[in-house]
Order: sequence, then structure tokens, then C-alpha cells
Amino acid sequence: MHEEHSRFFQIESTLQTLQKSYSQSQDEQRSLSLELKHELQLLEDLELSKKGFKEEMQHIVEENKTLHVLNFSSTRTLKDQQMEISKLKEIKENLEREFVIKVEESNYLLKESHQIKDEIHCLNNRYRAILEALESVGLNPKCFAAPVMDLQNEN
Repeated sequence: MHEEHSRFFQIESTLQTLQKSYSQSQDEQRSLSLELKHELQLLEDLELSKKGFKEEMQHIVEENKTLHVLNFSSTRTLKDQQMEISKLKEIKENLEREFVIKVEESNYLLKESHQIKDEIHCLNNRYRAILEALESVGLNPKCFAAPVMDLQNEN
């Protein structure tokens, strides 16, 4: 009986150990289950973040493409404008040269015009002097008009 009792004790002790072990394993299982849920939530959050980053990255790539096209277009426009500016500078230089030439021509013509006016004035003075000289000797200047015209036509 003592043996049975001892065996019973041993069985009971083993049973308690097993129950304790079972209880601990259930606690560990709950803890691991909570930890697993937490890790799964983190993984899900990471997947959402990854999806958000992918969308943001796609948006950035599209914006970069748009900016690249805009940059190319701006560069082309800038080159076109630089060429246009260069052509306009060349035209301006040509116009300035032509202006200088025209001013010189104008100055020359103005000078020549003054000389011609001076010559006309001198000729008018001589003409009046001749008319006065003819009148002073008693000749009518109108009588000489027709023969002078004939002489001019012959020359």
C-alpha cells in the first residue's frame, strides 16, 4: 500500500507538473498569439506604407517625366530665343551702320544744298546787278530776254 500510495503521489505530482506545464504552455501560447497578432499588424502596416510609398514614388516618377519634358521644351525655347536675339542684334548692327551712312549722306546733301542756295543767292545778286547796269545805261532788260533764251537753247 505504501507503494500504491507512493505511486499515487508520484502520479499526482506528475499530473500537477503536467497541469502546470499545460497552464504555462497556454500562457506562452496566448503570449505568442498576441505577439504574432502584433507582428502581423506591423506587417500589414508595412504593406500599407509600402503601397503608399509605391504610389508616391509613381507620382514622383510621373512628375519627374513631366519636368523633364518641360525642361527640354524650356531649353529648346531658350535656344530659339537666343538665336532670335542673335539675329535681332545682327539686324540692329546693320540698321545702325545704315543709319550712320544715311546721316552722312544727309549731312553731305544738306551741305550741298547750302552751297547751291549760296550759289543761287550769288547768281540772283549778279542778275540784279546786270539788270541795274542795263537800266543805268538806258536799256530795257526785257528786250534782251528773247535773244538770251535763244542763246541758251543753242548751248
